[in-house]
Amino acid sequence: ITEYGRERLPAGPAVEDGEDIIIVEGRADVLNLLKCGFKNAVALNGTSMPTSIIELAKQKTVTLFVDGDRGGDLIIREVTNRAEIDFVVKAPDGKEVEEITKKEIHKALRGKVAVEQAKLEIKDVKEQPRQTSYQRKPMASRTNTRSAPRAAPSRKPVTTLSQPQLKKFKELLDDL
Repeated sequence: ITEYGRERLPAGPAVEDGEDIIIVEGRADVLNLLKCGFKNAVALNGTSMPTSIIELAKQKTVTLFVDGDRGGDLIIREVTNRAEIDFVVKAPDGKEVEEITKKEIHKALRGKVAVEQAKLEIKDVKEQPRQTSYQRKPMASRTNTRSAPRAAPSRKPVTTLSQPQLKKFKELLDDL
């Protein structure tokens, strides 16, 4: 791992040489990408946009690779407003770039989207109401031909079972 720019950002050795770069959130993300063979990564070190990355983005093809959480969406919004980003990649939902495997990194990078598409997806997510875990999801509407409400089925309590019935149930349970 090397340092890049006045801010001494964590970066891979091929950031200045290559024609495209990958911008990630932090030092651990750069280290994970280096372990997986990607030498053209540079870190933001937080949510603020360093000026050296703004200058670098003007010269190279830039892919922004963020975590698959809400913080990743915020970083996409912030960075795309301040720098010339070409593509956006998100890690799988609920995972961070620093913890995904080489296979997941390749899969994510193959699925990169243009920055305009990523902005639209973030806007769509923002407009949808957040659903907390205690809220029930709405059931799909059913077209019911009956107009009267359906009566609950009546149940008779079973008091005792005969020996042949118990034997049969035991066989069925054993088969299961």
